Amino acid sequence: MFQLFIKPIDLTSQVPNFIQDSANFDGINYLHIAKYGYGLYQQAFFPLFPLLIKLVSFVTNNNYFIAGLIISNLSFLIGIVVFKKYLGSISKNPSKITWILLFLLAFPTSFFFGAVYTESLFFLLFVSALYFTQEKRYWLVIACCILASMTRLMGVFLLIPVLFTVINQKKHIHFTDWKIILAILSPGLGLLTYMLYLTYTVGNPLAFYSTQSNFNAGRTTGSLITLPQVYFRYLNIFISAQHNLVYFVAVLEFLIFNLVFAVLLYNLWILWKRKDVLNRISLIGLNLFSLINILLPTLTGTFSSVPRYALLSLSFFIQLAEINNKLVKSVILILFTILLIILLGCFTQGYFVS
Repeated sequence: MFQLFIKPIDLTSQVPNFIQDSANFDGINYLHIAKYGYGLYQQAFFPLFPLLIKLVSFVTNNNYFIAGLIISNLSFLIGIVVFKKYLGSISKNPSKITWILLFLLAFPTSFFFGAVYTESLFFLLFVSALYFTQEKRYWLVIACCILASMTRLMGVFLLIPVLFTVINQKKHIHFTDWKIILAILSPGLGLLTYMLYLTYTVGNPLAFYSTQSNFNAGRTTGSLITLPQVYFRYLNIFISAQHNLVYFVAVLEFLIFNLVFAVLLYNLWILWKRKDVLNRISLIGLNLFSLINILLPTLTGTFSSVPRYALLSLSFFIQLAEINNKLVKSVILILFTILLIILLGCFTQGYFVS
């Protein structure tokens, strides 16, 4: 994957190489933005994470790498606690909550939660928005949604689970309650803020999208690509490409996308069919967000990075925990763990795996 940086980022000689490798690929760009500001084409990376790295670097003796690690790992630890509270608030029993968390932790790309990437920060803001909506603490919902959409584009789509949860709580939405309306609309405010910044700095409010094609990840930004076209591209890869690591990654992207996509569709079908599911409307909203989360990247013509993006399709993990056969769940958990070890080994050796 193409990496763009003007000056090298000073890490620290006292940090082992395998830990430094947690800032591979996108991580280098976030560190560069935190230290030097936005460079050429780096508008694809949303501003909250590098801004936080910059702020935390003041207490890490200007070590941006350590600051990034602190933010990611602390965000994930807090996020797990909040996610567990959220699952309890939607009436999941302790046994299923344990399985949901195990599937999430063992997922083949879960190591990104500990890397200098936005996965952990977005996870924390995402599950916090879900939990605070359940608790009707709308000011906190507004804050989390705004910050989430300043972290990743997917933050905008928090509008869907927030709206569905409000509907689940009220038979009729009271549009005179401006806090609720603001909470529903707040996911767009963070993105709007970033777009205004891009308009002022580079004259293009959509630079976060148009610059994607400059990172050699096989993305097309000139036009939207349909899902059948993406399938056709990957079938061509499987037929014509050499059987090397790139081929293995393409197979992995294809398999994980289809696994997550199929489970999410099944989950949506179950929720649509069964009227007796507790918090059914809220779960439908979460499912739609999860589907958009893995489908949106395919509009650029590739499944690249979908195994990493799938971490935030939380309905996938919730549905896996609904499997009644413990042996089947254990086998899935073992397979996830084996793939996790393999991918982590590749990533720390400097190979792009998602």
